[in-house]
Order: sequence, then structure tokens, then C-alpha cells
Amino acid sequence: MKYDCSEKDISFPPWYDPVSERIILTPSAFAQEHLLYVQETGRLKLIEARHKTSRNKLPSYLLVSVISGAGTLEYEGQ
Repeated sequence: MKYDCSEKDISFPPWYDPVSERIILTPSAFAQEHLLYVQETGRLKLIEARHKTSRNKLPSYLLVSVISGAGTLEYEGQ
């Protein structure tokens, strides 16, 4: 499933640039059980620096690359 900011998808707040995109994937049961797999990928470009990502109890890794600007990472309340 691909979400495109230009299509007025509600998953993108108004401070995201319309070039932003997300691709959400659902791996097979086999992949979930035996392989490393991608759940979501994409690129986010912000008009205002107001992005926040929260995750709880997900048995996975979150990889983020900041091309320009700055941000804060909070892990287990720190």
C-alpha cells in the first residue's frame, strides 16, 4: 500500500511537503517468522519541523536518516 501526500492522505499532516511518500508493506507469515523484512519505507520532507514518530512493543528496528536539519531521538524515556 503506497500513500502519497499529494493525494491528501490523512496520514500526512499539513506540515509535510507534498513530495513526501510512504510505502507500507505486509510481509508473508513465512517472512515474519523467518526473515528480516521491511515494514515501511519512504521519504518525508517537512515544511515545518514538527515530525514525531512513536512506537511501542514492536519486535522490529527503526532506521532513520536525516539528510539535513536536526532532530531528537527518545528511547525508553531517555
